[in-house]
Amino acid sequence: MTVNERVRQVRNALNLTQKDFGDKITLAQTYLSQIEKGNRNVTEKIFKIICHEFNVNEEWLRTGDGEMFNSYSDNILFDISKKYKLDELDEKILLSYIKLNASNARFLRII
Repeated sequence: MTVNERVRQVRNALNLTQKDFGDKITLAQTYLSQIEKGNRNVTEKIFKIICHEFNVNEEWLRTGDGEMFNSYSDNILFDISKKYKLDELDEKILLSYIKLNASNARFLRII
């Protein structure tokens, strides 16, 4: 299965039309259709957006290895990231802050 076919598989697994899927990742329906048909390549930006927006396992999307979706059932960071539309850097900063011990964290509180 090609990466283009895996994009279609993700969309179908989420039960979204091409228009709805495209709207969520800021792609026109016609562009998405061309990707799914193999007439256009999946860019790095599109890989990242699909994985971030839909919790898709990037390794699976690129190669077909592993599970289609990441397992975040116990990861509140994913929920926060999605709710506040955090990018990858924001997520790293938040995770670093969370990992600080309590005595260091009190100096970084935002009032």
